[in-house]
Amino acid sequence: MVTNMKLYLNLGCGESGDEIVHQLFKGPSWQGIRIDDDEEVKPDLKTSMVTLQGVDEFISETYPTCSVSGIFSSHALEHLHPDDAFFALCVWREFLLTHSGTLSKLILRLPDFGAACEMVASGKGHSTMYQSPAGRITALDIIFGYSGFTKARPSMGHHWGYTRDHLERVILEAGWSSVNVVQDRTAFELYAFATP
Repeated sequence: MVTNMKLYLNLGCGESGDEIVHQLFKGPSWQGIRIDDDEEVKPDLKTSMVTLQGVDEFISETYPTCSVSGIFSSHALEHLHPDDAFFALCVWREFLLTHSGTLSKLILRLPDFGAACEMVASGKGHSTMYQSPAGRITALDIIFGYSGFTKARPSMGHHWGYTRDHLERVILEAGWSSVNVVQDRTAFELYAFATP
């Protein structure tokens, strides 16, 4: 049994493991719980990342002496409709406040919609922005979802896009007390760091 660990939820984990998790959640004192609603990716817990239904029960059974101190989500929020994403941010904040209070943290990693739109506006929508393990990523992939995935799995399409300012505003409107959104121009990504 794992004891006295700080837990973080890896929401919408997909097939990835700890390799994509932000370094703040790495180290011997952290243990991740992979959560996804797609059974094929073999999550630790199959449930909705929006509602977190069953997460408390899973933690009390599997990690009874540990507390959840963080939430990490990589390239998942954009797959939700805006209302669902806002609701999820509210649920996540309440979850962290209940478990660890204001010392807990949220780290989001999302595609940079603004940077992708700039590429499309300059006539480079089909140009390679970067190489991912899945393949060549274009600005249009960032906007609509990676075309290599969306044909076979329509749920991999993007339902919304976030710019730095918009993401910050949405997180604050969901009740988070502080947020810092960082733009990674080389990876065409946004990182949001928030506390409840």
